[in-house]
Amino acid sequence: VSASSSVVQGVNGAARIRDRTRASPASAKSAVLDSKRIIPVIKDRPWLDETNGRIRAQTSPNAPGLAADDFNNELVIIYALDDPNRMRYLAEDEVAAIKRSELKTLAIENLIRILPKVGMGRDGDMFIMTAGGDYDASLLLLDHIWTSGQIKVSGDIVVALPQRNMLLITGSQSRTGLKQVREAIAKFSDGPYRLTNALFVYRKGRFEKFTTD
Repeated sequence: VSASSSVVQGVNGAARIRDRTRASPASAKSAVLDSKRIIPVIKDRPWLDETNGRIRAQTSPNAPGLAADDFNNELVIIYALDDPNRMRYLAEDEVAAIKRSELKTLAIENLIRILPKVGMGRDGDMFIMTAGGDYDASLLLLDHIWTSGQIKVSGDIVVALPQRNMLLITGSQSRTGLKQVREAIAKFSDGPYRLTNALFVYRKGRFEKFTTD
């Protein structure tokens, strides 16, 4: 990536410093779940399938998987418990007492409350949005960010999440911006916090996979 490389590398490096240990559900379940610390984390479906498979291989074939909901065809929402020392993904049985219709709303409200200040950098036609490294991908769940009109792009908003700590933004009609984003994906998609190589466009109040002819 040309000029954007230094910007993205800076974001990526800072997020690595702030990274915290993530324990599996089987390793450290809280006696009492603090619902005010449940937050939503965006992951791709292969990650969820692989993680659930690993949990069951290490415990029991009937062990509950991670608590998760669909975000779109490519991505899922994983529910996690956030505390000052670590973030721990929650198993389905740990959130069973919370109505499923209320879990997503609760988690998003918690995210908004604990979210660090959201920052925005720009390089040409590509923006880099940051929220402390742990929450960057989860910003997709906050509709007010995408409907506020403060993100000025050519066409519809298009985002990429090559790593969980890297949220790239451009416009659907910006050839230069799309090229920059794809170059960043190629450079950083094999990093330690890989998320997805796909692009997503915000239309009609939701993110869907972005494809071009």
